Amino acid sequence: MHEHKILIAHFEDDPMTLSDVDIYFRMIGITVEAVATTAADAVSLIPLLEKMGVHIAVIDGNLSRGNDSGNDGAAIAQSIKTKAPSIKTVGFTTSRDGIRGVDVNVRKIDGIPALAAAIHGLLPLL
Repeated sequence: MHEHKILIAHFEDDPMTLSDVDIYFRMIGITVEAVATTAADAVSLIPLLEKMGVHIAVIDGNLSRGNDSGNDGAAIAQSIKTKAPSIKTVGFTTSRDGIRGVDVNVRKIDGIPALAAAIHGLLPLL
């Protein structure tokens, strides 16, 4: 187990998913430190994540209404790699192909416990 509190950023546009993930994570000791519901908000938060102590960013593939290309998530992942390279990334998406550029992908159909397992799997890399 990681010695310190696990802090994540969650970039997701679906309010139900945000709520469900937050509730589950609180129950297992993971703190959602930052949230963005649009791609623009996510990009503006990225330069602040390391200062906030965030360890891992959970990224949805699509943060723009009517867009199911996955490009939002890929752009956010690339921006994190460039502007906050110490932060690991987890794609949490409905896409079978996942999100390009993240450290690990989890399909939403696999559930929040699978997302939590992916996060715990990245802890040794922090």
